[in-house]
This record gives sequence, C-alpha cells and structure tokens, in this order.
Amino acid sequence: MVNILRQFLLICGAILLFSAYNVSAVEMTSRQKEFSKICGSVRLFRQIVVAGDTKGLNVWFKPDALEKWNNLNRKLESQSALAGIYDLFEGGVVFYGSYQKHQSVVALFNPWLDTGIIFLLDNSGEVSLVEDFVLISGEHWRGEKVANPLAILMPGKMPFSVPIWRNFAIVKNIFTKKYPEEQEVEGLGIPSVNLDNELEIICARIALRFKLISEFLGEKYKFVREQAVVVKSLITYETPENLELDKYFSQSQNKVVLDTFFKIPAIVRQKMKLYCFVPGKDNAIMIFINPYLPRYVVSVEVNKKSKPTIEWYDLFDSYKLYNSWIR
Repeated sequence: MVNILRQFLLICGAILLFSAYNVSAVEMTSRQKEFSKICGSVRLFRQIVVAGDTKGLNVWFKPDALEKWNNLNRKLESQSALAGIYDLFEGGVVFYGSYQKHQSVVALFNPWLDTGIIFLLDNSGEVSLVEDFVLISGEHWRGEKVANPLAILMPGKMPFSVPIWRNFAIVKNIFTKKYPEEQEVEGLGIPSVNLDNELEIICARIALRFKLISEFLGEKYKFVREQAVVVKSLITYETPENLELDKYFSQSQNKVVLDTFFKIPAIVRQKMKLYCFVPGKDNAIMIFINPYLPRYVVSVEVNKKSKPTIEWYDLFDSYKLYNSWIR
C-alpha cells in the first residue's frame, strides 16, 4: 500500500509541478512540495472512497478520526443510507483551504446532495492523514434554515441549474474566507454540528436520489433512458466534427455544443456518466459528470415532444453563472 501511495504522489507531484510553472526549469519550494503531497493524498483518498474500498480506506485515518468515521458509517447503515457516502464523494468537488507544514484543511462539497465534509489533515508523515472531519449539510454551511431538504432534487420555478450554482458559489466563498491559504491551522473551528440533525437532512436527500434512480429504471421513463444512451454517446465522442447533430439538437443548440462543450478535452468527456436524474411533469433533467473530475457538468433536458436541450458548465464558474442569471 505504501509503495502505491508513493508512486501516486510522485505522479501528482509531477502534474502539479508542470502546471504551476512556466517553461523555465525551477525547483519546487518546500511549500509547493507540501501542497503537492496534500493534493495527491486527497485525490487518492477520494478515489478509494468512490471505489468502495473500505479496507484500503482505513489507512487514511488517524485512530480517533477512524473511530469517528466508523461511527458515521454505522449511523448511515442504520438508515439504509451507507451507499450515500460513496455517492457523496463521487459527485463531490474538492476545495483546498489553509495549509501549513503539519496541518491543512480541505473540503468536499456535493451540490446535488447539498452536502459536504470538511477535513482536518495531519501532514507530518509521508502522506496526509485525516485527523478530524465534520459532515455538514449545505444549509448549515451557509447559515440558512432548512425549508425543504428535498428541494435541491425537485424541479421548481427556476431552471434546475440555478439553485445548484447559488449553493455552490456561497459554500465555496464561505470556505475560502474561513480557511485562507496562508492562515495558521487551529482545528476546524466549526460551531457545534449535531450529527443526528445533519443526518436527518442528508439521509432524506440520499433516499430521494435512490428513489429517483429506481424510477429512472422503470417503464415510465423508458424514453428518458433511450435519450440518455444517445446523449452519453454524443458527449463522449472523440471527434465531434463527424457528428450529425441536427438529428439530436436544434440548430441553436448545435452551435452551443460544438463551440463550447467539445473544447473540453476528450479524455475528460469520455469518462462522463449519468449521475443525477430529476423528473418533472412533462420533462426530465439528466446530469452527467466525470466522477474523477466532477466540476464539469453536462445538463440535458428531455421530453417526448421535442429534441433535447443541452448545457454544460464548470461548477467553479457558479458565482458568475448565478449572477448572470439573476440580473
């Protein structure tokens, strides 16, 4: 396991080194090396959770944190929501906050479940290990009251993406301000979070996601599944210039798809899969993401009467997208 970690961290370090510097060859500073280690650890940790490797996961926690993690899993299992933790990670985007030589803060936020986990990491060893963490609903993170915990997965008056952008932008902004990069790390500093209260909200959303997936597989939404197969083949196509898009989208949509979406590298698009299904009265929304890079989102609206409409966005542009919509 240690050898695998070492190899992975070396790869991640090389990627970060390449992206952080210009053409001139320079050595990484100790701080840049530390950040490279943190990123490598977090990425591998996230992949292990998504893969459901519970045994491999244990090595990433310090003893007290592991006990806390196991307690969380027992509570989720008692509510038939254990699979939700893997779902949370699969659609969760990572935020990097304060980091010092011995400790750092990172978070994972899933806008489709409006739920996050904030981690305190111990960086004193060869890899960064979880020292503490808190599972938190988006409402608690943003300091809002819970009006309807299921609203995020139910179509409303606004386009489905708009509340996603809003929630993501506010959460990211709060995290960045609370944990600025250069700040000394002194624990997570989060006011009391009642795990049972948070789980009541979060498990309700997990249950609804599972229910929607079940409905998606039913006879009622056969036409949506057929469209999903078509959209999946289109968005993962390696050479989009060969596609006959007129068969699938309106002319205005063709331009949107070709001029913007296909600029995303094929290696990112090819791993995209259907992640979220939200049925409406006369239509349905399908969300496609790459579980290894879930910041990029493809949202497709389908109905029986017309061709599907498609949009894509980078979740890190949520602030700009939301403000453009409300103006």
